[in-house]
Amino acid sequence: MKEREIRKLRAADFAFYAEILSELSFKEVKVVFLYCSRYQSNKIALILNISINTVKSHWSNDIQKLNTDHTSELKVLFHFLINHYKGGCSCDCCHCCRFCCCK
Repeated sequence: MKEREIRKLRAADFAFYAEILSELSFKEVKVVFLYCSRYQSNKIALILNISINTVKSHWSNDIQKLNTDHTSELKVLFHFLINHYKGGCSCDCCHCCRFCCCK
């Protein structure tokens, strides 16, 4: 997604992710979405109009609230939850299998 497109995102655009990641605040959901869309902290801060320290704080909270150990594990969990919620994760990678209760 281009930065211009992301700036136009509204609350309704994140409602799907907020429903899946109900443990997180709405701002934290936005940070997870943008991190998992390969944006870095400084770009996320610009897009959401918050400081870089706030972005890092949200990211740390996300990792704690979702009981993950590090960034890559949270990204895999996000990928799995989105795909599984939409009808099943079809990637069969070893990381997603760790979270899957169906296999």
